[in-house]
Amino acid sequence: MDRKRYLHKSHILPFIVMASLGPKVLTLPRDVSCYAGNDSWLSVILGGTAVLILTWMIYWIMMNYPELNLSQIFEASFGRFFGKLTMVLFGLFNVFALGMSLRIFADNISLYLLDKTPDTVIKGLLVLLCIYALLKGIGTITTTLNILFPATLIFLFILLLLPWNKAESGNLLPVLHEGILPVVKGSHHVINALSTFFFIGYITPYIRDLKGGGLWGAAAIGLLIFIYLWIVLMCILVFGAAETTRLLYPTITLSKSIQLRAQLFERAESLMMTVWIVNTFAVTLIASFVAVENMKALFGTEKKRMMIYVQMTAVYLLAHIPRSIAVQQRIFRYVDIATLGVVMLIPAIAGITLLKKRKKSKSSPE
Repeated sequence: MDRKRYLHKSHILPFIVMASLGPKVLTLPRDVSCYAGNDSWLSVILGGTAVLILTWMIYWIMMNYPELNLSQIFEASFGRFFGKLTMVLFGLFNVFALGMSLRIFADNISLYLLDKTPDTVIKGLLVLLCIYALLKGIGTITTTLNILFPATLIFLFILLLLPWNKAESGNLLPVLHEGILPVVKGSHHVINALSTFFFIGYITPYIRDLKGGGLWGAAAIGLLIFIYLWIVLMCILVFGAAETTRLLYPTITLSKSIQLRAQLFERAESLMMTVWIVNTFAVTLIASFVAVENMKALFGTEKKRMMIYVQMTAVYLLAHIPRSIAVQQRIFRYVDIATLGVVMLIPAIAGITLLKKRKKSKSSPE
């Protein structure tokens, strides 16, 4: 497909960082602490390092297929039948995950910020904003992200620094008291949180010059590792590992422990929810863009208007299905498993690409 290449490789940074600040921002400390306890910060480092390697791997793949997005590479690597099947499964997974994320977003906004506003209105407004940006195209999407990115980071770091006076360093001791295995087990949640690294495969076809873009991808993952490491550390330092495992949304509880005197925000969780609104809009927008790109590759067309309407309607409807929090948590466990499946496609594609390159070099005359 012929695409206009008018994006700079630096756009990879806000694209990947904003895509990864989704629901896991609220739940990662609890998820990792259930396995690694007070060593959860080591799980973040271990899982983040694995994702950093996978990021270099996917960028190498994209350099070998500069005209294709990741969904098109599925077909090039696995053949027409299995490639199309992978696109269908990935599309269903992406839309389903979007619906669940939208549901959690609306529930939290209704609970902590807009308690008198119907959640159908909250979901509907977010979906309409995403539809508008998707119709405008990748240029509008990246411009929006460039505006939201610095503001989000500033407010997020302020919120994460404020509880420092309540931190107790003793909550991190003893280190590795149960060995390395719990740390390894907890790292898969970190990989899930950073799994949107493969979204690189959907923005590279729009970048003018791919050379050196891997550094921007690595910078994005490095920044995300720092953010999630700080979130997990602060939750453990303030609450302790045992208490963190019992909290539904530790990050929100962390913000509730902050007392602000400013009249604009009576409670710190109101500021956290404001940041959360921006984050969720960015995550939904980016993931929806990826889903549309996947559908375009599946049907072999650049006509996207009807795809956008159908997809976002499905996302809106799916966000109304699970009414119970317990059911939502169970569904998200299944989504986590599916996410790891998608992540494992990257080494497989890299291996196939390497074999093709070696076969081509052997068959080419010297």
